Amino acid sequence: SKFPALCSFSPYTRQLQRDSAPIGQNEAGITEFWVPRGYAHVIVDVRGSNGSGGSYDMWGPEEQADLAEVVEWVAAQPWCNGNVGMMGCSYFGMTQNLAAEQQPPSLKAIFPYDAMLDIYRDAYVPGGIPHDGFQRIWFSDIQWLNHFGGRNPNTAAMDRHFSTVLSGEYPLDGKYYQERSALTNISKLEIPAYFGCHWTFTQLHLRGSFQAWQLAPRQNKRMLIGPHPRPQRLFANYHGEALRWYDHWLKGYDTGVLEGDP
Repeated sequence: SKFPALCSFSPYTRQLQRDSAPIGQNEAGITEFWVPRGYAHVIVDVRGSNGSGGSYDMWGPEEQADLAEVVEWVAAQPWCNGNVGMMGCSYFGMTQNLAAEQQPPSLKAIFPYDAMLDIYRDAYVPGGIPHDGFQRIWFSDIQWLNHFGGRNPNTAAMDRHFSTVLSGEYPLDGKYYQERSALTNISKLEIPAYFGCHWTFTQLHLRGSFQAWQLAPRQNKRMLIGPHPRPQRLFANYHGEALRWYDHWLKGYDTGVLEGDP
């Protein structure tokens, strides 16, 4: 049998996403939810992170090209029916928008949850004020996964990007941030997209959901802004709605997901 596939991309170490418990760590989506329901789940370390070679590009042009290439590689596998979606929140959600902007023909729909579009304003310099607290925490997390286990021999590019941001090398918005932000090309989305976040996630992702909703051109788009999830970052809460979305677009089922207010 052949199945549709859901791809998840991040620098967060793909093996750490394999826990079947619905906890906040599982930002790639819970494999044990998707596979019994007829989906292949492909979790990828992006270029230059963990088990992947090359130099880390931190959402940059090389990474974006990789996203599209991997989607097409997955679609061509003998176990895939050629229909690909994407899965996950935060970094995993941001890469969904970036991949869809590349318009790989096998990517049929996306479900980007917690996906900021503008890294300059939403992550690094919100309100014009450098937010080095978030930067240092996030960079530290990535370093623990990549630098100290000895698994990634090529961390120079990571260090370069982290130093670029923390040093304030580019204090004003410009090419460096814009080419890494989906906001720049969100009008190129041509596939169905279901955007989501929760009302209290103002620090990073909430604004991006509304921006994506406003700027994405197709009619087949939906948005769900819910209450603060408990426990924190419990992406598993949204798997049922994502299943309705992908059963409709990747399997052709009448799930009713397009009914009601968009």
